[in-house]
Amino acid sequence: MTVFDLNGKEEKLMKPMSISADKYFFNEGIIPVWTGDTVYDESVAFVEDENGFVEPARMLYDIAEVVRVRSSDFQTEYEKGKDYTVENGMIARAPGSRIPLTGYATMFPAEKSDKCKEGAAGGFVLYDEHMAKRQVLVTYRHKDKWKGPDIPDQSGHFRRSLSILESGGTLRLHFFGDSITTGCCSSSFWNVEPMLPTFPEAVAEILRRRYPKANVILTNTAVGGKESRWAAENAEERVVPYKADLFVLAFGMNDGRKGTDRYMAYNRSVIQAARRANPDCEILMICTTIANPLFKGFYGNQVLFGAASKNLAANYDGAAADMTSLHEYILSRKRFADQSGNNINHPNDFLARIHTQLIIHTVTGKDGV
Repeated sequence: MTVFDLNGKEEKLMKPMSISADKYFFNEGIIPVWTGDTVYDESVAFVEDENGFVEPARMLYDIAEVVRVRSSDFQTEYEKGKDYTVENGMIARAPGSRIPLTGYATMFPAEKSDKCKEGAAGGFVLYDEHMAKRQVLVTYRHKDKWKGPDIPDQSGHFRRSLSILESGGTLRLHFFGDSITTGCCSSSFWNVEPMLPTFPEAVAEILRRRYPKANVILTNTAVGGKESRWAAENAEERVVPYKADLFVLAFGMNDGRKGTDRYMAYNRSVIQAARRANPDCEILMICTTIANPLFKGFYGNQVLFGAASKNLAANYDGAAADMTSLHEYILSRKRFADQSGNNINHPNDFLARIHTQLIIHTVTGKDGV
């Protein structure tokens, strides 16, 4: 999969997945967590509390039957009874288990280092760009129904893009956002197994496989650490040249100290730039996920941007993929360390897959390839 630089020149190729990872990702790996009776490779981390106790981990649903538990790199499969048990619909780490365990002193270090950052309530909290190594992946069946937010089909806002795909034309798909949109902490970003793609790469590849006669050109000018003001100031360089047919705008994580009006004004400016470049451009906004409130300086007004983003996108006959509400529900069931790539704000492979699932459903109204 090719990604282009600002001059339209080839910059890099999507790092190749193994045959097994490719087969996995574009099959069970993209089945939405809100459908069916099976969740595939839901991530979970086991962390000691201050008394050294390790509580069973709650999942998105109550577990009825475990299918497999494996390491985040897919290389190790853990055994029931020996490594884990199921207790009251939750998964528990067995004594002496091979499953990774993060100690309380590691999660909340006593002294400052490059492995932690300042906590919102004082002290320090673990910062690890490779949190996936501390997590395991649980595939399980469940009997209870999805209790999270509704995931609407908004394909009616993307008729032109879908028409291009269905007719075998060329679709210019452009992403613009922060480090989450660069794919930071996806396994392919770090060049580690299982080498699953970033969600912009995955969205483009799913569209290619679903519409094999179409030419999907992916461009991604996301930059880590940036916020919506920077986006507005740099739209002429990072949005306009690409003349997108489908423009995906995904800022917000680094805007936690902004009010909603300022955040929307900057985003409106970016959308207007995309429309100047191509008046027929269709707009998808991604409402950001939520930062870990345990850290100082990250968590803020992000949760307020969702409704405003939906309204702004609607003003341009576009739509918003509401990762904020979806992430809020996930965090009502799971701990932040369970599904984070760095314990602060980056998705791991599991949460990146949910980004992909949500975008594909929002834009096309259909799931999978």
